[in-house]
Amino acid sequence: ALEFGTVSSDFVKLANGTASTSASTLDVDGYFSSTYNAYRLYVYGLQNTGHSGNTMRMRFMQGGSVVTNSNYKFVNSLIYRSSGGSGNTDSNNWNTDYADVSHLGDDNSAPSEGIIDILNPLSTTTFKKVLYKFFAKDGATQYMMWDGCATFTDNTTALSGIRLYTHSGNWTNAGTWYLYGMKS
Repeated sequence: ALEFGTVSSDFVKLANGTASTSASTLDVDGYFSSTYNAYRLYVYGLQNTGHSGNTMRMRFMQGGSVVTNSNYKFVNSLIYRSSGGSGNTDSNNWNTDYADVSHLGDDNSAPSEGIIDILNPLSTTTFKKVLYKFFAKDGATQYMMWDGCATFTDNTTALSGIRLYTHSGNWTNAGTWYLYGMKS
């Protein structure tokens, strides 16, 4: 015999939105609460046409303000493939004012898309950490997978959100984002 219990979800959609093509930033802010210890942000369709090699960068937000201090550390592993071959490389930095998270797609058929896991953002005793994975196209012919992590070591203040931004020009495709909370 079939038995049914109470339906609940430990993975809950909290918010979604669209990046503006007249801006170079995308803020996801004000959605963290004590209900969840981890969050997953899905990003689809972000593009920065005409800026081959441009990277998407990330900064944390505290109290609704973007944190620009030079205490970000990030490590990325990049695997790439083009018609001429394949390989891997890395991208990392120590005490900079941002974290690189992806190349930005340079044509309509290959925008940047990925996932960012935000871990324990409301803690006031630990440095904040994110993990991310993005598909990207660098220039006209090279496809890349970015797999990385970043932290901010200036303080242990709770996060209110994150900012994604281009380091040159505006978004040229109105990408979308979806934020989910994960119960522990």
